[in-house]
Amino acid sequence: MTARRAALIVFVSGGLYALFLSGIANTAISPAPDFPNYYYSATYLAEGRSIYTDFSDDVTVSPGSPVPELNYLADPPPVAVLFYPAHWLHWLSYEAAWWLLILLSGVAMIATVWVTGTELGLARPWLATWAGLALLTTSFRYLSLTNHFEVLLALLAAIGWVRIRKKGSPGPYWGIAASLKLFPALWTVAFIRSRRTVAAGFGAFVGVMLLTAAIVGPADFVVYVRQVVPLASQWYEATGNYSLMSVGSLAGGAIWGYALTGLGVVGFAWTVRRLKGHNDALYVAGVAWSLLLSPLSWLNYLVVAVSPLMVAVPAIDWGRRRQLYPGFVMLVGLLAMRPVLVFDSQAINIVLSRIPTVSLLLLAVWAPLLMARNQPKASAEAGV
Repeated sequence: MTARRAALIVFVSGGLYALFLSGIANTAISPAPDFPNYYYSATYLAEGRSIYTDFSDDVTVSPGSPVPELNYLADPPPVAVLFYPAHWLHWLSYEAAWWLLILLSGVAMIATVWVTGTELGLARPWLATWAGLALLTTSFRYLSLTNHFEVLLALLAAIGWVRIRKKGSPGPYWGIAASLKLFPALWTVAFIRSRRTVAAGFGAFVGVMLLTAAIVGPADFVVYVRQVVPLASQWYEATGNYSLMSVGSLAGGAIWGYALTGLGVVGFAWTVRRLKGHNDALYVAGVAWSLLLSPLSWLNYLVVAVSPLMVAVPAIDWGRRRQLYPGFVMLVGLLAMRPVLVFDSQAINIVLSRIPTVSLLLLAVWAPLLMARNQPKASAEAGV
C-alpha cells in the first residue's frame, strides 16, 4: 500500500462518511434513539432526580417527528455519570452534545484501529487505510445513526489487549468497560487463569460502581436491577439482535433462548480451555463470545469486534479455500451486514439477518483455534 493510495482511500472514506452524516443531521434536532437516553439521564443527574426518569414530557422534537419509543436510560448507572460533563458545561445544548459525541466516536474508532494496527506492526499507509474504512462499516454507521457510545468499549478492549502484549494487565480497562455495558466482563473471564487480570478487572468494576453510587445514590441501582434489566426481554426477538438468546427465542421462545445461551456458555468454557496460553486468540475469542452471550447484541455493538478481527485476519491463509470462505463470511457478516427485512418470508428474513451471529461464532471458535495452531507456544505464553 503506497502513501498516495492510502491518502486517496482516506479522502474518499472521509467524504462518504461526511455525506452520511449530512443525511442524518436532522436527528441532532429531532431526537431519535438512543442519544436522548444519555442526554436526559445526565440532565436528571444534574437536577438531583432519578437518572431512570421517563423523559417523554421533557424531550423536544420537531413538528411531525415522533417521540423516541425507548424513553428511559437502559444502561447501568455509570453511563449517566459518563455523560454528565455535557450538563456540567451548561452552555452545551442538545444539538452540540449530539455532534460532540459523533466527533468523539469517530476519534475513538480511528484510535481503536490505530492502537491495534500499531501493535500488529502495520505500516502507516495500511493504518490510515483501515482507519478510514472503519468509518464506513455498517456497525459504525449505525452507531452514528443512533449516536451510541460503544466505540469507547472497542477502544478499551484494544488498549487492554496491547497491555497483555506488553506483559501488563488489561483488567483496569476491561473492568471500566464492564461497568458501562456488562458483557465486557467476559473478556476478563477469558483470562481466568491470570489472577492479576481477574483481580484488576474486578477491582476496576467495583471502584467505578462505588464511585457511581456515591454520585447518583444507591436507589438508582435498585431501579436498574428491579425494573430496567427485566425490560430487556422485550427485545430478545428483535431482528437486529444477534445474540444466541435472540436466535433461540425466535426459534422456539424464551426457553430455547436460555437453552442456546447455556450451550454458548459451555462453548465459551471449552474454547478458553483449548486456547490456554494463546493470549491473542483468547482476546479474540473472549470479545466474540461476549457478544454472543449477551442477551442484547445490537448492530452497533459490532464495532467492538473490529480490533479482534484485525488481530485474527493475519492468521488466515486466503489462498486456501477452506480458510477463504469462512474468513469471507466472518468479515462480511461483521463489517457489512445489516438487518434484513425485504422478503415476504419471515423465515428468510430471520436467516439472513442472523448472518452476523454465524460470523461471531466463526470469530469466537474458528479464528482463535486457527490462530493458536499457527502461533508458537513459546511466544503465546508471554504476557499476562
